[in-house]
Amino acid sequence: MATSCFCSSAIASEEKREAINELLDISGINRLGEEMINHSVERYIEAHKSSLPTKPKRFYEIIEEERKAFIQEDLYEKKTLYKYLYFECDKKLSLDEVRELLAFYKTPLGKKTLSIHSIIYSEGISVSYAWYDSRLTILTRRLRERLSQVDIQY
Repeated sequence: MATSCFCSSAIASEEKREAINELLDISGINRLGEEMINHSVERYIEAHKSSLPTKPKRFYEIIEEERKAFIQEDLYEKKTLYKYLYFECDKKLSLDEVRELLAFYKTPLGKKTLSIHSIIYSEGISVSYAWYDSRLTILTRRLRERLSQVDIQY
């Protein structure tokens, strides 16, 4: 059975809402949300380990407990990521298109496509953060140099 929807009845028919919810379920979009949360928490922990290495072990245990609880409550129980994606699906896809996507994603090729898609997104998040970190230093240096050329304090 499809999950509950998050929109008003004025936006789409019940049938379309259920189909979109099923599409979001089958897409595994919450795994992407988990990856994003996990990566952010890892960055948070690393920042604290390097700046304040004397944090008690309980500090990190609480962070881990809250990470797990947040993922369970926010992504899987409240389905907050669905709220953001639902309206885009409703706006950009007709009911027939959602049905076609569902039919495709249930085929062997569709399942393979989803599994590869998840890997690409997962890797994309890690790569994007690494790229951002490496480029931010360069951008900051360029801004400082450029601003100093016109005697503006950075």
